Amino acid sequence: DRNIFVVDGQVMTVVRYHKSQSQWDKPKIVPRFLPPQLGQVMAVYLVYVQPFREYLTLQVLGGSYSDYVWHDAQGAWDTGRLTRVLKRETGKRLGVVLHTLEYRHTAVGIGRVKVGESFSRGYQDDVGETEEAEVDDDGEDVLELQNSRTTAMGIGNYSVPMDIVKHLSVRSIDAFRPLSVAWHRFLGVDGSAAKPVEPSRTTKRRISNSTSSALVGLPKEKEVRFADPRADAIHRGLQQVLGKQDVGFRSVEQEQALHAVLEKQTPLIVVLPTGGGKSLLFTLPACVEEAGVTVVVVPYRALIEDLVERIQQCGVECMEWKHGENNPASVVVVSADVAGDMQSAGNFLGYARMLKAKGLLHRMVIDECHLVLTARHWRENLLAMKNLRLLGSPMVMLTATLPPLREGELEASMLVRHATYIRASTVRPNARYFVSWCQRDKLEETALFMCRRWAEKLQRSRQKGVVYCKSKAQCELLATELGCAHYHADVVDRAERLQAWVEKGGMIVATSALGTGVDFAGIVYILHVGMPWSMSDFAQASGRGGRGGEPFEVVVLVEQGEVEKAMEREKQDIDVLAMGQFLIGSGCRRELMSSYLDQRGQSCGEIGAAGCDRCGEGEEVWMEEQEKWTREWAVVEEAFTELREGCAICWVVGQEFKTAEEEQWRRHKAMQCTAWERALGMQADGFRAKMQDRMVKNNCRRCWVSQRYCATGEGMDKRCQWPNVVVPLAFAARLTRNGIRAMGELGFAETGDEAYAGWLGKRHGKEIWGQMFSNAMAIAIRLVLER
Repeated sequence: DRNIFVVDGQVMTVVRYHKSQSQWDKPKIVPRFLPPQLGQVMAVYLVYVQPFREYLTLQVLGGSYSDYVWHDAQGAWDTGRLTRVLKRETGKRLGVVLHTLEYRHTAVGIGRVKVGESFSRGYQDDVGETEEAEVDDDGEDVLELQNSRTTAMGIGNYSVPMDIVKHLSVRSIDAFRPLSVAWHRFLGVDGSAAKPVEPSRTTKRRISNSTSSALVGLPKEKEVRFADPRADAIHRGLQQVLGKQDVGFRSVEQEQALHAVLEKQTPLIVVLPTGGGKSLLFTLPACVEEAGVTVVVVPYRALIEDLVERIQQCGVECMEWKHGENNPASVVVVSADVAGDMQSAGNFLGYARMLKAKGLLHRMVIDECHLVLTARHWRENLLAMKNLRLLGSPMVMLTATLPPLREGELEASMLVRHATYIRASTVRPNARYFVSWCQRDKLEETALFMCRRWAEKLQRSRQKGVVYCKSKAQCELLATELGCAHYHADVVDRAERLQAWVEKGGMIVATSALGTGVDFAGIVYILHVGMPWSMSDFAQASGRGGRGGEPFEVVVLVEQGEVEKAMEREKQDIDVLAMGQFLIGSGCRRELMSSYLDQRGQSCGEIGAAGCDRCGEGEEVWMEEQEKWTREWAVVEEAFTELREGCAICWVVGQEFKTAEEEQWRRHKAMQCTAWERALGMQADGFRAKMQDRMVKNNCRRCWVSQRYCATGEGMDKRCQWPNVVVPLAFAARLTRNGIRAMGELGFAETGDEAYAGWLGKRHGKEIWGQMFSNAMAIAIRLVLER
């Protein structure tokens, strides 16, 4: 019987349960309605995709028709296959592996708590307002009794639509439909649009944030709300700057700040979190305004070239100002070290006055304005920034770290009064904070030990880590010991080193010179060696992590007694005291940090963020590892399935040498491979015979896949799921640089094929995905994940 129907414009599936059929002589029939969008996908699939798929199955593969929607060469989906997929997806997305039975119990519990009660209340209210059929004392429908039949007989056999499934009535459909809708609503797939978030109205000049405006990682941008005549121009400007058609603002505060900039509100101070899109506030106006100049003051000379290039890539005319320059551009970038200079000939102030006299100077934007407070003791040129106020042009100051307690200091230092503040929460929910302690005089030694544990992971995944040091000498020392690049203000080829690190990944050791303006995705590990100079410095440097939305760890390594000494020595500096409180204070570290930076503490649990070392991070680490393991296995499983139909030898060796065989792996099986003299398919079969299984029953001795992961769970005397995949992969690894490196890293220290074959059969020394595998399986997994 068919069990997919369209009822009143909704796709309905019908499931028959036969357990009660022997007792009641009929099965239980349960209708379920698909969510609106999923129903549309199902309809399109059945109308267009399924017929084409069946055509290919018949004409190309020589197969036959099937009555099932989900089927392939192995047949229709059975419970075992459903269980494997369910385990994979729940482990990947929930961090907890659920079997089919466990999922059923979980779904029932969720339904009772989250769906059933609210559904029942709402449904009963609806029923109470409708006129029900009159029933007698025995619960029979009087209308049916009047016609000399029972309710069950009448509902099931009389006035039944011709498209209704046998044993399924209109009443049961009407009863189950609201329950399906309740599930859709709970899961957020009911198709209802979320109400737009309207910015709060206030008569004050300060626009405060709410918890909901905090960036979660780096969230999907909210849809732009067009509220003024410039809306179309802003929309086009967003598309130009962001380089895509589907555009929006990252937060309500970013949108408010942009409108304030375009309206030339002054003085305007904008506090957005790291990665919150501050550069949009001076790039987009250049796209939508008439001819004029926006001046951007940048704190570090090393950042200017990169910023100019990024703005030019947006199609905006941009240049760096240098002494003697008189030509204008839509955006002019100038170093903070020379912006306030009034003494030298041909200074920047003279250039800016010339622009002002011609009516071209739209605004002055000071990026990372917090440095006026935190770096003025060692960069006296920043004290001259206040001279920019002489220009009398609109001034915008941008930062990610301006504690409310220091607003007065900034206003006094920059000679601004009655500033308009637009402030968003600076909390980074995708950051996990840890503090680690070591003995005195063991700081560098402990840091090296911690870094080496991370270095291998980072290099293998091409992700990045930053080690922050407090001195250039310490920076160079640690970099030498770790064999990686270092970065500080005196390094001549800073840009080249930074670019090489970005491309290759791994570790870099740096001072705070790398703590501002660096915007690269993939930084997942940040280590501060010693107590950071201040909370503002710590927040800025730590903000380099997770710029692509990925979770990242921030670790502060401090010596015993170091924090107390610093707090006593700098007891007048609230920024230092806040840093000390973060390290030795009690309670959630995120809450301690945000209570100072935002004057409103938000704990890890309050915002559903990654837990710090005081907020039950153990459970989250466990769940994250489960998700990571499941994701990695999904990649390996997909690769194994593809390689089953091709040649794993060419897949490995062809990629290494970039030859014509690189894609020929799809054209023949591994055992028929003759492309490589030292790795013939027949040789791989002989190589397999030399491998001895030292793991007893854990492996299939034919395919060498762990039976914990093999779907068939069958040995060599039966059909293997992935024959000739693991052994050819391991066999080919010995011919490639990446393979030889992987062999060494995984523990093979001998030479020769005999020794290698014997080693492959041994138990691998470390856990992979919480399991013990053979070295052969470990090599195969490594090759796939590093592909």
